[in-house]
Amino acid sequence: MIDIKSLYTATTADLTAFDMSVLCEWRYGKKKPVFINLLESNEVLKTAIAEIDAWTATNMPILHDLLSNSPKYKLGLSVLIAIIIKAQQEGKIENARYKEFKDEFASLINDAFNDAKAQLEKLHGRREIDARGDMSDAIVYDRPSNLHEIGSAYKKFTKLTKWVDENTDPAPILFGLTNLLDEVYVFHVANKELKEIITATVRKKAEPNLDQGEQFTCSCCFRPIRLQNKKSNIIAYHGFTRDWYGITSTSCKGSWYPPFEQSCEGTLAYLKDLKQLLISRKEFLPKLEAKFAGMTKEDEEYIKTGQAVRSLKSLIEREIPSTQEMLCNAINKNYPNQHPEALALATTEVK
Repeated sequence: MIDIKSLYTATTADLTAFDMSVLCEWRYGKKKPVFINLLESNEVLKTAIAEIDAWTATNMPILHDLLSNSPKYKLGLSVLIAIIIKAQQEGKIENARYKEFKDEFASLINDAFNDAKAQLEKLHGRREIDARGDMSDAIVYDRPSNLHEIGSAYKKFTKLTKWVDENTDPAPILFGLTNLLDEVYVFHVANKELKEIITATVRKKAEPNLDQGEQFTCSCCFRPIRLQNKKSNIIAYHGFTRDWYGITSTSCKGSWYPPFEQSCEGTLAYLKDLKQLLISRKEFLPKLEAKFAGMTKEDEEYIKTGQAVRSLKSLIEREIPSTQEMLCNAINKNYPNQHPEALALATTEVK
């Protein structure tokens, strides 16, 4: 049986700097991309996972081999052990994180014992399961499916293996599952110690939603607009047109962002779009001018092309720069800390 201290020292890395929720959501949820990025870029986490994997290969060879070919849990065992070690390093684990950890470990344990039983049956047949009722019950029904069942399953299986030893009745499936239980029993001990350091989950107070009936400033067009609905702090759809067939044009970009009273996120996004638009229009202008220069007044599209050149020059020289200036000045007045970012997105100097 593995000593609990050995489990806690499976890695010497300091894991206290990592967000526990990121580790708990390593396989699913919104934090999965964050975890993947951390595992690729953070040397401390990368080293910790590698050390834990090496430790499990040495101390839990049966469980390690069972999970090594699993696309679902090839990485999972090391991550879940990392969660245990991090909790012990910090001396606490929030209740919400503990529940996530417990549910994920239950799935891992259940899969591991199901795979072990299937492999042993394939190797040794079912004669052993059909030979005795209590042995069959243990193998079929008493395999652990979560952390809380490991302790009771271990007692039942070890009792049965003692009977088999005394009666010299071969039972390779029973002994195979008992050997696996002997490896995972340390998690039963770790779980009991985790329960002693569970703390209440601290939840941030949600910011009160703005009044839907009140009008707020769109962060892109700066028109007074209401919110989308009572549960949202996002500006309602506006700035679009609808034709006779009911088809609508694109809404104002500010419809994707909170009002300017709350954030200038939409304004910065608009500045970024304007910069890309200005770059693309400047690149297109010489081509349009060259086309116009090669035309004569007799050409059918002469007047239309000339108007397009003048409109494009006006857009590049006056309309976009003036809009950039207005947006940057608004940010400077209301969000001065983000003014440098706004200036970097603008392609014209704004005083």
